[in-house]
Amino acid sequence: MIQSDCAQIRLHQDQRILTIQLNRPERKNALSLSMYSALAEVIQQANQSSEIRVLVLKGQDEFFTSGNDLMDFMNDPEIRADHPVVRFMNALMR
Repeated sequence: MIQSDCAQIRLHQDQRILTIQLNRPERKNALSLSMYSALAEVIQQANQSSEIRVLVLKGQDEFFTSGNDLMDFMNDPEIRADHPVVRFMNALMR
């Protein structure tokens, strides 16, 4: 079973479909670095699982995401190979 410790990422599996929901409505689902890390881990788990064939990424309430949490990114502005955003994008590509 695929899980995430990040409270701002909710998961629901129905048969071979894993729905990943951004759950930060108070910030219009702005993505923090911890959310990017959690998303990367969940997607990597799904990629390795024979139980998952489809990923659905959606937001809580009426919006998908407002983008990056700018204050969070100002604390770690250097993009490098192990940066959470890079890990997330690499997981998506795989």
